[in-house]
Amino acid sequence: DDGYSGELLEIPALDLLLDEIEKKHIEVVLVTEPDRLARDFVVQKFLEKQINEKGATIEFLSVSPPKSEDEQLGLDILGLLGWWERRKIRSRTLRGKIKKAKEGHIVGGKAPYGYRYVGRTREKPGYYEILEEEAYWVREIFRLYVFEGFSMEAIARYLTEKKVPTKSGNTVWRTSTIHSILTNETYAGVAYYNKHHSVPPKDAGKTGHYRRLKNTSREIRPKEEWIPIKVPAIVDHEIWEEAQKKIKENTRTSPRNTRHPYLLRGKLVCGLCGLPLYGTPSGKRLFYYCSNRHRNSPLPKTCPAKPIDASILDCTVWESLSKALSHPDTLIAGLKKLQKTEANACDLRKQRLEEIEKRLQKLEKAERRAAELYTYDEKMTLQDYKKHVEKIRSE
Repeated sequence: DDGYSGELLEIPALDLLLDEIEKKHIEVVLVTEPDRLARDFVVQKFLEKQINEKGATIEFLSVSPPKSEDEQLGLDILGLLGWWERRKIRSRTLRGKIKKAKEGHIVGGKAPYGYRYVGRTREKPGYYEILEEEAYWVREIFRLYVFEGFSMEAIARYLTEKKVPTKSGNTVWRTSTIHSILTNETYAGVAYYNKHHSVPPKDAGKTGHYRRLKNTSREIRPKEEWIPIKVPAIVDHEIWEEAQKKIKENTRTSPRNTRHPYLLRGKLVCGLCGLPLYGTPSGKRLFYYCSNRHRNSPLPKTCPAKPIDASILDCTVWESLSKALSHPDTLIAGLKKLQKTEANACDLRKQRLEEIEKRLQKLEKAERRAAELYTYDEKMTLQDYKKHVEKIRSE
């Protein structure tokens, strides 16, 4: 599974392998090294157990299959020692990076917008160098925000219209990119190492798709753990501080904050594009809007959904809930009916799937018989065989 972390259990090819084993299509799983099955020793043993319980065996090409419980114990001890050694290497590497950062060295070669990373040599450690063609736009972003009163969204729109390239060469600027630049103290001359640490996402099970890495979210560490590194400044620290004050003030006074009561806040999605709805006031009234506009900004929105009057929708939902709760028997009957409907739908899907599988098995048998007939019947030509197979597949 190229690009998928060995720390994860939910990997496309691994799920496919377990499905094939369950269908009795695979009897033996060959793996080059134990740690190629999983990085974590506990996960590795869990997968071995799963594979064995599904009726297959697993063989590692780098080691001979154990012939006794003592040999199996020896292999387990070696695997555990290998896992522990990898953890120690990771810990030593992290300590080495922290030591370099404390000495004032740039750790990690990826430079933020406005800088270029100059690799280390024997005489000199790696460092950031200002890229003037990008630094100009960094200064412009701070000027527009602090002195001209532009919003982050307006700045993103302005840079997009000017076709200013981002770090990746794209000419579409997002509000989140502007926010990252305005809040990054590197531009004021201080970069930080050990400011964040990677963690699993809180809603890891809700995405509906496979993740390539286990820790795809970041959490900020306590400030005393940050390691400051001096870098060349693009803007004065006073200007950066002014930007932080304005961001804080804008957050406090933003009409999108939660000063207004929204009954269905965080519970609505757009029926047209599937994105969440958010509440915001317009004049003296409250509305729910599709977040497609913010998702696409500074480009035009692509969802035609219109705003929904929050007072009407909230009242309608509240009245319906109150009515349902005042008649618990009706509510229970409705829930039972819904459960029965879902169960019937599930049974129908299962039945349909079984019918399809049986049909496929019959087709496979028919094709095998056609192949055998072609092998042993000298009168049957290749053209006759192809026509026969096509007829089977079209049925």
